[in-house]
Amino acid sequence: FFFQAEDGIRDIGVTGVQTCALPICVLFRGGAAVERLADVDCVCFDKTGTLTSGEPEVAALEVFPADADRRRALAALLSLEASTTHPFAAGVVRACLREGAEKAPVQGLSNSPGQGVSGTVGGTRWSIGTREFVGGGALPPAAVAEGAIVSEVWASDGSVTVRATLVDRIREESGPTLGALHARGIRTVMLTGDREEAAAVAARQVGIQSYAAALTPDAKMSAIRRYAAEGHVVAMVGDGVNDAPGLAAADVSVGMGGRGSDAALESSDLVLTDDRIGRLVDAIELSRSARLAIRFNVIVSVGAALGMAAYVVFRGAPLPLAVSVHEGSTVVVCLNGLRLLAHRPRRP
Repeated sequence: FFFQAEDGIRDIGVTGVQTCALPICVLFRGGAAVERLADVDCVCFDKTGTLTSGEPEVAALEVFPADADRRRALAALLSLEASTTHPFAAGVVRACLREGAEKAPVQGLSNSPGQGVSGTVGGTRWSIGTREFVGGGALPPAAVAEGAIVSEVWASDGSVTVRATLVDRIREESGPTLGALHARGIRTVMLTGDREEAAAVAARQVGIQSYAAALTPDAKMSAIRRYAAEGHVVAMVGDGVNDAPGLAAADVSVGMGGRGSDAALESSDLVLTDDRIGRLVDAIELSRSARLAIRFNVIVSVGAALGMAAYVVFRGAPLPLAVSVHEGSTVVVCLNGLRLLAHRPRRP
């Protein structure tokens, strides 16, 4: 099911869905998703790449201790980051290349979901990811602009530690989108694997109602199941591999089609093909309109059938009248369904 917009977009390819070149902004992967979305009263968002731009830039690239071989350390960081698909990887790779680091072969690459990766570079085993994962010590924060959304990528071989401090920004449409959801009585939650400080700044800037930080993929999934157990119909919006378990656990899963990973898109019931999260509000409006049309059609169909049956039983009816009522109700149902082709998003 495609919801078309007036502005066109580039071709997209979604795992399990044929590539298309239509001016599409929302793709429903099945009719069930259209109906379920109408009942959603809680939306959980990933942070990086969903509420934020997902293209953080490195503000500081530090190597400890100060007398360590900086070129060797940055080469290891570059090599490992180039082997991953994490949203932070592109910014870190660019920063390392600017300093003249050279990529080296990585052997024995292993992945710890939600924590980081490890691999052997130049005969030395390096780990890259969160501070806890690599065993980094307590260091003073890097100097960044006040109020910046700061994230950190750490790397270590046990004796040398590298810290890349990245700064991200909130999407311009994130705040209005959350406001539109709140106006419709929908609860909003941010679930992120980032540390508490970055999550708190992002939550405050975007205006989300609640958040949880430092979550592993399994913890995101557990949080979504907890909301569902409380009686909420939950939608999850995400784009990364780490979001796939949460997307699979949600009643309605929403993937970002432009930058989303194959794992996230494969788990999604609904794809925002142009990565504009404001389309989620449009999709909810369309879903609610479709549900109203379905209910009206059921009432017309059943009412016409029962009414005609009662008329025949008590009064009798000629065949032409019965056929006219039956076919007339069918025409009404079809015309009412076709009204959705003229649907336009309603702004609060």
